[in-house]
Amino acid sequence: MPSPQVNLYLEQLNRLLNFQGISWWLIDVQNEPDYFYCNQTMTQAFSLDASLEKHSVSHTCPIAGDFLKNVELKSDKQAKLICTEYRKLLSQDIDEYNNQFPYYNQEHKKNYHYKSRARVLACDYDGCVSLIFGVIEDISEWEAQRLKIEQQKRKFKKLSEKDPVTNLYNRRYFMTVFKQGFYQAQRDQKSIAILMLDTDNFKRFNDYYGHLKGNDCLKLIAKSIASVFNRKTDIVARFGGDEFIICVTGVKADMLEKMAFKLREKIFSEKALQPDEPSLPRISLSIGAYIGVPQACETQAEAYIKYADDNLYKAKHQGKNRIEISQGKILSLFDKMTK
Repeated sequence: MPSPQVNLYLEQLNRLLNFQGISWWLIDVQNEPDYFYCNQTMTQAFSLDASLEKHSVSHTCPIAGDFLKNVELKSDKQAKLICTEYRKLLSQDIDEYNNQFPYYNQEHKKNYHYKSRARVLACDYDGCVSLIFGVIEDISEWEAQRLKIEQQKRKFKKLSEKDPVTNLYNRRYFMTVFKQGFYQAQRDQKSIAILMLDTDNFKRFNDYYGHLKGNDCLKLIAKSIASVFNRKTDIVARFGGDEFIICVTGVKADMLEKMAFKLREKIFSEKALQPDEPSLPRISLSIGAYIGVPQACETQAEAYIKYADDNLYKAKHQGKNRIEISQGKILSLFDKMTK
């Protein structure tokens, strides 16, 4: 039988906290520390035995004892947090705990999310905790909506960053990240390179086969570029139409040249890219690149793109399927100092 004090609080809680979806519990810490009392909502929510007046903390409390494993199934971190905050509440190191936790209901075979709050309800004459109570609110629908919104945010973020045809980064996102990389290279005094790529003879290919096959061609080119420039720090983007752009940091000119030649050969020899119509010229890449170590006096990151674009123009007008690379004077001195 609960004590008169507990009975009084149970009556008050039943009268004052009779809200849909709100569970509450109470523990007589001094007289019955191994049991808790709760309302019908909590009994139903956590599949407790409705015939019992009180329930075992160690065996049936959803946030304590053996039942804590149902929280651990979804989040070990939250399970540990619950235990820690519960102990702090008993020792009066905190006035209240307030957390959220995922919970796997074994009977329903379903995951739920709850918001839990607890505080000391009464103390004895010595100031020791005698009663604690808590409120548990089902926030599963709210959590589902939150996750849905987060998923939509990630989707929109991806759409804002990626080119829909090639799945490479788009021009706008590239410019943002490139500028960050440029000024980082300037601070660290490391090399940064820009490669501008133009697909040779793509217009004739696209006019002959149509946009669908033209898009397939661009996808294959994008895949080839990403396979060569595949470091985590490499930034590959579709610049527009049949043009691509790459930002590479921390490499020397000879390595950059090797990577560019490897890509050019890969595209030229890729059978899946080449037209089966004899009258059409082969698909290839013209590449213009510029590499340097940004100095403090260089305030315009876009200048590196212009230098690379100028080199691309030279490559296109010297017969296509060519590579033109230039480097800043500062880089040559830097290379000599580090060799």
